Amino acid sequence: MSPRLQKPVLARCVSCGRNFETRETGQIACPACHTEIFLETPAGAEFEDDPPAEPSEASSPVSTAAPAAPAEPVTEPVTEEEEQHQPSIDDIQALLQLRNTMQAAEDRTFRPAWEAGDGNPAGRLIKTIKQIFSNPNRFFHELALEGVWRPLLFAWIICSLAVLFFAIYGLWQLNRNAATLMNSLSLPPGEDPQQVIESLRTSLLFALYGSPIFGLINVLLSAGLYHLGIRLATERNAGLAATFRATAYGFAPLLLAAIPFIGHLVGGLWSLLLQIVALAHVHRVTMSRATVAVLLPVTGVMLLLYAVL
Repeated sequence: MSPRLQKPVLARCVSCGRNFETRETGQIACPACHTEIFLETPAGAEFEDDPPAEPSEASSPVSTAAPAAPAEPVTEPVTEEEEQHQPSIDDIQALLQLRNTMQAAEDRTFRPAWEAGDGNPAGRLIKTIKQIFSNPNRFFHELALEGVWRPLLFAWIICSLAVLFFAIYGLWQLNRNAATLMNSLSLPPGEDPQQVIESLRTSLLFALYGSPIFGLINVLLSAGLYHLGIRLATERNAGLAATFRATAYGFAPLLLAAIPFIGHLVGGLWSLLLQIVALAHVHRVTMSRATVAVLLPVTGVMLLLYAVL
């Protein structure tokens, strides 16, 4: 047994970090976690009894056990004031979050070609679409979050053209296959197929001439619904302006509506997926939360329209 000191000393366990008093030296066990540690004898220490003579190196048995971790001798106890100044786990997490926020702010400096002041609008529009299609993850991850007017104009042009292409293609199909369409309609008795065709033509003409209004409504309504979904899906977000910018540039695939037959379907689905990617990057949330933020309000609106109609 190791000799006992006349006065206890304060030691700290290197495993759990707890301070404790002890009169034992050498190999001892931490009273908190029971980890075996080695405490060196302090200089000038006084023992209760004369310490036994240390065995010589030649006569000491060879130990096969792993050496115990050395303890850290503490000569002075830690005061309450010093403990209060030591950083807690919450302080460390707050510092890490602040560092991540500052890093994210440094990353969000990218401005698309559409927001540049040089070049003609058509060239800047095409170049921005190329930037989005070539690397959407990088585009939205580094996208600056300030400014809504230029993204609004970008999305307004895209959505208006999509409505315009839809109306033109619908009128062309209607005029080309009006007779076939009238014969294929299953109408209640007494209802004139020709009147149904004329009502459909009137609706397409209304969409054709009102495409700028419908395009603007689509942009504003979509941004509002997606931001509502973001607020429901996650506790933190980058703000309404970030949602608006992500939504505006996420409409880029709608230009595929210019392709007959499949353009509207492919462009619409692609735009929906791109909105999810955009919201995930600008708000720094997971793809699953961004998916909920997009699909939840869209599904709600579709169910509401189905119930009304």
